[in-house]
Amino acid sequence: MTVNLKEIKNNIICQNIIKSIEEAYKGHIRFETAFRYPDGSQIDIFLKKESQKNNLLLTDFGNTIGTLLDLQLKPFASPNRKKYSEDILKTLELQINGSCIEKKVTSLKDIESGIISVAQGCIRFSDLLFTRRLSTQSTFSETMEDFLSESSLEYETNHELGEQNLSIKVDYLIHGQKNDSAILNLSTGNTGNAKTISNEILRKWIDMQRLGRNHNRVKIFDDRYDVYKKEDLDRLGNFSTVIPFSDKNSILAIVA
Repeated sequence: MTVNLKEIKNNIICQNIIKSIEEAYKGHIRFETAFRYPDGSQIDIFLKKESQKNNLLLTDFGNTIGTLLDLQLKPFASPNRKKYSEDILKTLELQINGSCIEKKVTSLKDIESGIISVAQGCIRFSDLLFTRRLSTQSTFSETMEDFLSESSLEYETNHELGEQNLSIKVDYLIHGQKNDSAILNLSTGNTGNAKTISNEILRKWIDMQRLGRNHNRVKIFDDRYDVYKKEDLDRLGNFSTVIPFSDKNSILAIVA
């Protein structure tokens, strides 16, 4: 399908959504939209010919996901982000090509609605930045899993260690290059709960010692909350490596 600038303009009805249309580099057509990224910057969508085919594609030319990757945020890294991203693509009927958000166009009448879909996709993907900034409002297990996935670690969640008469469930079993690491999380905003959870973690570490397992034992505590007593952390330190979640380099040094 071939189109020219005049034909496209004649098929654009919503002038308040598509503010201007112009020919850009290499014959691509640029649409200045009224949509904005969450930071207020403008969303531009481009129409281009699909490589070696006669199809047309609407694309953001990788501006949205490229920005996320520059900020070390991978949309498909963790299970939660992957599901969120796949839902965006399915709902808006979009595709990802490299880092580009794209939508195929089969007729001139599809261009306007396609621009709106791609722009909505750009906005929803960029919202991932805000979900990361608001991670303190998510559960610690989700935050932890995002970290493990982004670090490209091989791991299992809620893994059972032990035998039939003594089974120990750990939050994560990480398969490192030199050894496996059993991970137990400690996250609470309540001092009383911190004591109770610490005692439960201590019981599990003692049971693991009885099993004779040689896994690294790592207790990661959510140091967004200042509710943990030093004597509880020290007692856990006799049976495991105790690391605050903010010290991610130390975590990776042990488990990777």
